[in-house]
Amino acid sequence: MVNKPNTKLRIHLENEHLIMYGSSTESSGCVLRGALSLKLKKSTSFKSLNLCFIGKVSVSWNQGIHTFDFELVLPGDLPESTFVDKYYNVEYQLTAMAEKCAFSRNYIARRDVHLSRQRPNMDYFDPITVTNQWQDKLSCQVSLPTKVYTYGDTIPLQITLVPLTTEDIQLRYVSCTFKEYLTCRAVNGWFNGKNKSQGRLVEYTRKDRPDRRQMVINMKVPPSVTDIQCDAHNESVRVRHQLKLILSFEHSPGDVCELTVVLPIVIAITDSMGVLPSYEDVWQTLPYHPFLMLTPSTASIIPPSYHSMVV
Repeated sequence: MVNKPNTKLRIHLENEHLIMYGSSTESSGCVLRGALSLKLKKSTSFKSLNLCFIGKVSVSWNQGIHTFDFELVLPGDLPESTFVDKYYNVEYQLTAMAEKCAFSRNYIARRDVHLSRQRPNMDYFDPITVTNQWQDKLSCQVSLPTKVYTYGDTIPLQITLVPLTTEDIQLRYVSCTFKEYLTCRAVNGWFNGKNKSQGRLVEYTRKDRPDRRQMVINMKVPPSVTDIQCDAHNESVRVRHQLKLILSFEHSPGDVCELTVVLPIVIAITDSMGVLPSYEDVWQTLPYHPFLMLTPSTASIIPPSYHSMVV
């Protein structure tokens, strides 16, 4: 745009036609020189004085699908996706916008991204067994094949009852409570210096009058991240999960007692769900190709495990 002669603010250029030598990868660029003049007839106050170099590219695309690959490296100190009602919320989202001309509606796309943290503790994947005993008369052993479970998994609790006396003990019922516990830490002066805690029931089941000394109770992990959260433990929040087993039995007519067994478990997104592995484990996966991201039938393909490949 050519400045009008009577304009108070003017841009003067040494040369308005610049030349860059070499290709885009070879050129060292060029220099745009000039002066900005402001003509005032009296003293005037300004909030700021700016000079910006703006470039615009207008492109018209043909009909069809146009794909642009992207890759974003996230820093390792980002907090996990977490929601604690009324107190704490961490969520991530990708937003894309195709900006159109004036008076035309822009195209906008959004995708939620869930970020969790998987700690390299191999003990989590070992079987666990917890035993409790009531007055040297009854022993209860509860076993789990692993401590770590993911969305949609079934948690099989193997229960074994061992009478330690010849007295008649009648089992009234066995119940299991699956709960999620969330704690917001009082860091940075939050919550007036007091931690805020919440508990939420995930699932409850009960078996009345079981007639066996050995039984299996299956607890279901919800399939969605909106129904249950991954375990988290950072400076701001802690999320943990627990199974609480209660055995109610009758030792003598009218004498009802309870035996409690508590099992902490870990909810995590594992590689079995198709989540990308760590850098050290990347050799175990298929090479990245944008086609896999665009084709639903192939995007869910999971490479075989190491054990299934070894004969």
